[in-house]
Amino acid sequence: MNPLLTTSSEFNIEAENACASLLSKFNSNYINDLCNYALSMKDAPTIEPSPNIVNAAEITFTQLKEQFPVDQDNIMRVRDETHLEIIDRLCRYYEAQFIDPGYEYHFLLARNMYYFLACGYSRCLVKFMAAHIYKNKEDLYQCLNIAETKKSKDTATIYSKKLFKNDQKLGLIIVNINEVLNYILGMDIPLEEILRYIFIEEDITIILCDSFKFTRDFYDFYKDTMKNDMYRPMLESNIVLQLQNHYTSAKEV
Repeated sequence: MNPLLTTSSEFNIEAENACASLLSKFNSNYINDLCNYALSMKDAPTIEPSPNIVNAAEITFTQLKEQFPVDQDNIMRVRDETHLEIIDRLCRYYEAQFIDPGYEYHFLLARNMYYFLACGYSRCLVKFMAAHIYKNKEDLYQCLNIAETKKSKDTATIYSKKLFKNDQKLGLIIVNINEVLNYILGMDIPLEEILRYIFIEEDITIILCDSFKFTRDFYDFYKDTMKNDMYRPMLESNIVLQLQNHYTSAKEV
């Protein structure tokens, strides 16, 4: 036998074994452990989200495809199975039904729903609450009779007038943020509306809404999180910071 062919064959076997070993890391137990940890920590308020394992895995799969070009099919198979494993774990946790739109959407769905439901859950909650308040500040100001607090001499009210001199209604809403949040938490807000605040791309909102059907209103999960006395104060603080960012951005326009 030609020694060059033997060497080449041995090299291919070693490469395939190396690739198979790396791919074996992406098994059900591994994926479930990562998802379970992210879900167990989802309510904890954070400024930055935890790492998105879908993006991290994608880096690995891209490197594997470059390193083992002859094993593309196997790599892509494990890649897709990983995405479906993550989607399945999220659905089991939230008791949601997954309506599969097709292979080509699995990466997009896994990446965005893992962010929305697990590693970036509390950040998405804060982003939604702040954006909803800012967009509806006029109505909230009127409905809650916040104007009545304008003459208050307490330190917080006086400070807010100075800090938000270009938008004193927003300043007073922030002073009364606890009452405002309780009012919003009494509403029924559909998933599609929440997603529109989180994802800029309209097509992502549509595909997520069409692909995931929750057995309970998704907004109830936000309500449960906001009722948690351990996390509520920090969540409120983060929402206020987001509102201040909205105010600063509006001034700069």
